[in-house]
Amino acid sequence: MNFGFKLGPSLGWVGSTTTAGSPNGARVGLNFGVFTDQYFNDNLALSIGVNYDFVRMSYNFTDRRLVPNFLEESNVMVNREFKGSYIEVPLKMKGKFEVVESLNLYGEAGVGIAVNLGAKGKDNYTYYGINYEDATYQDYSYEYNLFQGSLHFGIGADYEISSGLSVFAQLSYRHALWNTFNQTLYKATNSSLRHNFIGLEFGILLL
Repeated sequence: MNFGFKLGPSLGWVGSTTTAGSPNGARVGLNFGVFTDQYFNDNLALSIGVNYDFVRMSYNFTDRRLVPNFLEESNVMVNREFKGSYIEVPLKMKGKFEVVESLNLYGEAGVGIAVNLGAKGKDNYTYYGINYEDATYQDYSYEYNLFQGSLHFGIGADYEISSGLSVFAQLSYRHALWNTFNQTLYKATNSSLRHNFIGLEFGILLL
């Protein structure tokens, strides 16, 4: 059994399956976590851990807003700068092989369940040529689902630097399994927005 700690930046963006929402570039976040690998043999292991993810993204979506000065509700295209925090428990299968002495390459795949700890956004939109923008980040936690499921994929390498201690680096990808928005509260229909991100992680392994 191995124990590990990892830390690294992530690049997050939004995917959408409808025209009611669209990505607006990617943003840099941060994730770190602890994990353990339980090996069945020399090459195959079950990996389980706990991650903290600080996610940042930018996207556009259709919403129905009460527009100031006009005193009427209208459909507008909103741009949101999003930042949120999640605690996630991933469960993955991991396979590795030795390239040379002390150096291993590995790949992993699995699923994760995350809990939304909080979400904030800074919105802006234009209506009849007038721009409206939040002065500061607002708490929009109620607009997002409490739980988020995702598929996990990763590749990496570890190197044993001394007896019982290795360092590693890995590239990981997470793909959301369902809509991030809470549709029971969300005013605009058919906005399927999913948070995805790529992470570059570095860490240590206790063998």
